[in-house]
Amino acid sequence: MDDLGNALAHGGDEVRMLGGGNPAHIPEVSEVLRECLGQIASDPKRCSRMLGDYDPLEGHPPFREALASMLKETFGWSLGAKNVFVGNGSQSVFFHLFNLLAGEGDFIQLPLVPEYIGYGDLGIGGNLFHASKPEIELHGERRFKYRVDFNHLKVHSHTAALCASRPTNPTGNVLTD
Repeated sequence: MDDLGNALAHGGDEVRMLGGGNPAHIPEVSEVLRECLGQIASDPKRCSRMLGDYDPLEGHPPFREALASMLKETFGWSLGAKNVFVGNGSQSVFFHLFNLLAGEGDFIQLPLVPEYIGYGDLGIGGNLFHASKPEIELHGERRFKYRVDFNHLKVHSHTAALCASRPTNPTGNVLTD
């Protein structure tokens, strides 16, 4: 991950970041975001709030309430704001989640490797991850696709969680809903 960040930081306008989880630059979306930021910047109270006030660790309460309401309405889930956690990015959220779930002697099971390289340094202790070898599906002479080998995927008593990243990390790229 370090090489991706350094390439963008030092590459100037020549570099187009197409990996590492960076979002695409969509001019229409960028314009809407600029307008919203302009509105916030022109309102001293909202600007001060955005730039200088921390939200609670689990996220901004009104946003969590709105998200819980939307999930309840859309999917019929019985949940409230207390069930919603909003973090400052997937790396830090997965750090907390993985280390919270996988206590002493437990691990996070990756259904196949290779998987998202950013997970590699998320464990506080050693052996946070166990992984399964993939099936490799050949497509002609120069193409292949990894698949989860469900015949050899083992969930053990010390498996704290099964991690499948979606939509484009290796595991999520091959799993359907």
